[in-house]
Amino acid sequence: MKTQTNNLSVITNKSTRQCHVSHNNRYKILLHTSLTLAIYLLSLSIYLHPLVLSATPSEELSHKKQQTRWNLITHPKPQLDEIHILDPDNHDVSPPSACQYHHTNDTVEKGKEEEEACPSWKQAWYNDYWGRPLDSPSSHKSWRPLSVWSFRFLKGGGKGGRWIIGWIGRAFAVVMDRILSIFRLGGGGDSVASHVGENDHILASELFVHRFINVLIHASIVQLIGVVSTLLFPSSPNNNPCSSALQTSYTRHFSQLLFALHPTHVEAVANAANRPHLLGLLFNAAIVDPSFPLVGVALLSGMGLLCAETALFPLPAVLVTMTAIRYRERVVMRTQTTTRDTMGQHDEDTEPNNEEDSDEELASKSIVLGPTLVSLLPRYLLLLLTNVLYLLYRHANGTLSIPPGLIRPAENPYYNKVGTTWSLARRMMNYSYVTSLHILKSVGVEWIGFSHEYGYDCIPEMRVGVLEEEGMVGVSVVDLRLGWPIGFMVVSIGLCVWCWYGGGVGGGRDTSAAVTSRRDVRQKLEDRTMRMLLLLVFVSWMATLFPIAGFLKVGTFVADRIVVPSTFGTCIFGGRLLALWIVGDEPRERDNVDPSQYNHRATIKRVMKTIFILAICTQHFALRTHNRIAEWMDSATLLESSLRACPRSIKSNLEMSKLYSGLVPHMVDFEKALRLIETAQKIDPSYCDVHQQFGHVYFQQGKYIQFEKEMVKSLLCPFTMGQAMGNWKKYWNAVLAPRNGKTDVAARKRYDEYMKSIEESIDREGEKSGMETRERRIRDGSNLEDEL
Repeated sequence: MKTQTNNLSVITNKSTRQCHVSHNNRYKILLHTSLTLAIYLLSLSIYLHPLVLSATPSEELSHKKQQTRWNLITHPKPQLDEIHILDPDNHDVSPPSACQYHHTNDTVEKGKEEEEACPSWKQAWYNDYWGRPLDSPSSHKSWRPLSVWSFRFLKGGGKGGRWIIGWIGRAFAVVMDRILSIFRLGGGGDSVASHVGENDHILASELFVHRFINVLIHASIVQLIGVVSTLLFPSSPNNNPCSSALQTSYTRHFSQLLFALHPTHVEAVANAANRPHLLGLLFNAAIVDPSFPLVGVALLSGMGLLCAETALFPLPAVLVTMTAIRYRERVVMRTQTTTRDTMGQHDEDTEPNNEEDSDEELASKSIVLGPTLVSLLPRYLLLLLTNVLYLLYRHANGTLSIPPGLIRPAENPYYNKVGTTWSLARRMMNYSYVTSLHILKSVGVEWIGFSHEYGYDCIPEMRVGVLEEEGMVGVSVVDLRLGWPIGFMVVSIGLCVWCWYGGGVGGGRDTSAAVTSRRDVRQKLEDRTMRMLLLLVFVSWMATLFPIAGFLKVGTFVADRIVVPSTFGTCIFGGRLLALWIVGDEPRERDNVDPSQYNHRATIKRVMKTIFILAICTQHFALRTHNRIAEWMDSATLLESSLRACPRSIKSNLEMSKLYSGLVPHMVDFEKALRLIETAQKIDPSYCDVHQQFGHVYFQQGKYIQFEKEMVKSLLCPFTMGQAMGNWKKYWNAVLAPRNGKTDVAARKRYDEYMKSIEESIDREGEKSGMETRERRIRDGSNLEDEL
């Protein structure tokens, strides 16, 4: 036993000396700092370059190139939800410019008038994310006050701040453009760089400032993932010191690199309106460190929930991750203590009396998980209490669920089939495939393609079993798409078995020397516990996809922004697997390998493997991410990408028709617009939004009779009723106005017929839906009979 202990001491000391000789501490610190800074700059550049210099085909080209070159800084066009968030009528974000917050003590009535004219920032507490009152029937109940305040108060800090942000955006874009041109990966080279010093008075617009803030938040999460990966996979004192330290360093930097370049993040970062999802992840990731102050845990957890309701779902991941980190810390601490005791006995030239340890003492040293859970109990209770209070508050306000009428098949085609036409088996089958698509996105695989909208009928319903449609009774059909959920289930079972019976991803230790059989058993139990905890960490981050798994009523079907929290886990474990593959393990003393020759060969292998991985990251992640950001900068490219991935998407066809019907003047093509609208109508005849767009095109073509008929249908559509009503009034006021003292008799007859048709439709709807529907229409001020 004494000889074995001496051998272990010699091996450890020799390995440590070799590690210190081959890796100078100052050099390692410099290298670590340089890599961290490089990844941080990359996480900024990969977004800022396309945010500044992307092509915008929906904008007319100007002869003044210097003015149009920086249009995405000075005059970018908002896309999709950015339009609603930055709408001047959304006073939670954009208070009226004429507002002067002078609060007088004159009268209560005057105070109310001032509050209505100049709403306070506090009003966001009572409104949803889009500025509607939470108690409004048209509210989606998305309560995100902290995110709203970030848009209201973070706008660049005046002209000086906006100039600095604009200058930073241009500088990053020009440098990145020059690098791309050097490697012939695109870019304008000198043509862009020559203009960096011109127009120094250019100020960043409010929209660009908000996009810039999103980029900074994302870059902050990139740094956080490096910290968390280091806490999960620290260098182990019982492994070979060199390889263990290298594995930790590679894990950290590859995790950061994968997260910085992940293409699924584009929707959340490039579109300013998706900031809540980034903020929720930022605050949750910041509290996984078990040494983080308890006050900070409560504060950041609450802030995350006030940013987005999706911040609720990473809670299990936060709890399990901090448990795994604390467990590893305690195991390392216990191991170091045992090693010091053993070395002390060796120095005293005494025999380590391992056999004298009683079973109780050995058990107390072995069971580390129990004390770990006890030490984290205050954090568990604090986080659970914070989340429960949040849910109780939402329940009291009636904002836990989206009103049924606001979820549409065009956005979530499965929602109205759950509990009605679908059996439990069909529900599980279809949503298992939807969940599989999100898992694929999390690991960087786009099975369908990039789209901002995966609605009806982008992903057709899965039908497995016996068809009873169109005379095909008794025909057995198996949907091959079921292979994805079945495959993930098999992989999950395999991972569970592997983690239970063996594996080294968690940094297993060498137990081949100087241990008794009972200590060997103890070490195996600790390794097994660590592996199972790491598996739970990975699974819990994947469980953040719960909202789209078919258990909750949500307005989202398939969305990249929902995937972002799950990538926090996949990037950490992806970085760990790459680190283990690149670094490997150093040879042991008994292997009789010349250290100098091994170090030389190992260094060459590591360099070649690293270059190979970086090349894959560049081709698979960086280019796709860069191109996807560019698509998000213009409505034409965004909708074209959506139609490539989902040619049967109703909303994408309808939105694309708007570009050809006059929204973009130089792209006007009424025939193409009509074909797109007809395609949307064929996909889902119940999608009543198409009638307003039909009417818009017919009016511009001068087909007024067809316009009138489509307007009647759009008036009866609850989703276009408000805008259609205004157009209806303007049109008939102009048509029925007397000309030379005479009224158009034919027009008056058509108007009366239309009104009669509208009244009959309202009566039929009232009989079908009951008095509750009619009362809601009256309460909302949308009773057509009264308005018209």
